[in-house]
Amino acid sequence: FDVWLALDDSLHLWRKGQSFAIQPGVLPVAGAKMAFGAPVDGKPATWIAAGGAVYALVWEADQFVAYQSRATTPVDAIAVDFEGTLWIASEGKLLSRGFDGKWHGHAEVTDVEDVSASPDAVDLWIRTKDGLFHHKGGTIRPVGAAPAGITRLFSAAGGAALIVTATGLYRVLPGRSITVDGIDKEVVGQAGHLLDVLAEIG
Repeated sequence: FDVWLALDDSLHLWRKGQSFAIQPGVLPVAGAKMAFGAPVDGKPATWIAAGGAVYALVWEADQFVAYQSRATTPVDAIAVDFEGTLWIASEGKLLSRGFDGKWHGHAEVTDVEDVSASPDAVDLWIRTKDGLFHHKGGTIRPVGAAPAGITRLFSAAGGAALIVTATGLYRVLPGRSITVDGIDKEVVGQAGHLLDVLAEIG
């Protein structure tokens, strides 16, 4: 499998025991945020958000070809769900790109700070200044039971979310009613390295 690395000013791909520097033409790479999936013309793509641009890298004819999809304001977070929908949080707005390549805005939520999804689930988790929201099947709902003051958000197996607050680490389970369980902040302190790893690979 491939491992993508975003350094301060470059992109690298680890494939079959070797590292390759990837330079997508004149497109920016500094401070890149990445997500995999969301195909371009039916081909799987690695999506990059950097320098106010959102673009896809697609493997074609033994090389990566860059497809610029959207020039936008700075992107705060990027994610791809199981259905291949690309989601971005940009200046408080939630935007998505469907299979048809068209972009859509989602006015149901405002002041969006982070988004997280898993390639194994259709669930999208959205962190805003007002709290946590869940998207599935075209519907966005607030998670009323979620603790306040979320500082970090990750997607976990089965569509669940992991959230971190000053008081603990919590798992949020999607369903007809959303369940929240957690552990206290002493355990969170011990799990700090794990959360750092999740942040790097999530």
